[in-house]
Amino acid sequence: MQPMVAYLEEARQHEGAGRPEQAEALCRQVLQIQPDNAEALHLLGRIATKLGRPGIAVALLRKATAKEPCVPAFHNSLGAALLDLGRSGEAIESLDRALALDPGHVKALRNLGIALLARGKPMEAAARFRAALAYEPAHTDTLSNLGAALLAVGLPDEAAASFRAALAHEPTHAGTLSNLGVALLAVGLPDEAAASFRQAAAGKGEADAHSNVLFALQYSPSCDLATLSREARSWDARHAASVPAVLATEPSADGPAGPRTWPTADPDRRLHIGYVSPDLRHHPVGLFLQAALSHRAAEQVEVFCYTTNTRADEVTSRLRACADEWRSLAGVPDREAAEMIRADDIDVSRCGGP
Repeated sequence: MQPMVAYLEEARQHEGAGRPEQAEALCRQVLQIQPDNAEALHLLGRIATKLGRPGIAVALLRKATAKEPCVPAFHNSLGAALLDLGRSGEAIESLDRALALDPGHVKALRNLGIALLARGKPMEAAARFRAALAYEPAHTDTLSNLGAALLAVGLPDEAAASFRAALAHEPTHAGTLSNLGVALLAVGLPDEAAASFRQAAAGKGEADAHSNVLFALQYSPSCDLATLSREARSWDARHAASVPAVLATEPSADGPAGPRTWPTADPDRRLHIGYVSPDLRHHPVGLFLQAALSHRAAEQVEVFCYTTNTRADEVTSRLRACADEWRSLAGVPDREAAEMIRADDIDVSRCGGP
């Protein structure tokens, strides 16, 4: 076995065993001798992706694909790194190249489904997830992603079946349990939805999942005000202390943050109203808001919309046209999101959606 081949084989073993630093060191040894070694560049790119360095990964993987353009795995890895950067359009191009070289490349099929879902093409995404499941029927992430795509195209019954199939293999996965709750709520089963959300909240104690329990119970004919009150107090006891207080405080360069200074009334400035929601799309929240925004007194009110969802459709486009400012909070940490809202000097805010 040639020394370079031996180094790369050892690097692959380290990578597979969860030792990225050792794998990286071996790849760099190879590149010191052979700077254009495509496999070493590919391995380094994959390692950079796993270590949360997608920008570096893309640069390395572009070099690998330029050197060896007919290796489907290289194009798939590049697509995955581009997805991590939120560049789903470019990711689709790379993943299409991988599948043109190998139509049965399962990882590329899965990643292409994720990219298409991010681009607002859930029907096409579902087709790719189904194609991947033909090769790996029990792959939990693919089953869960298929459920998300089916939910996005308005097929909650089929989505619920896909989520349940995923949970058969990984019964405590919080994300899948939450998604199942959304599907069950969509088909009119609020008690079952609340139970699914509750399981999701129990797994990691997630505030969002527990909040969704409250949301689902409001649709339950068997739930009274006393039960809702107890559940709300339970949420407060478990999660309120961890909610950032950034909107209630003002940052200070000289010491601890002081009390929040809210915008003062200014007769020469329009009132700033902010709407924060994952449902600025074809959804009851989006449809009701569209009517409200289109009839507002534009000379008196300035509207700021903050979407926490990457999904968009024709209602999203109409809402954007009605809003004065449109901000995306998808994937933005709570503290940064709060600072963004604070910077807009919002006078009145409203949050909506589960």
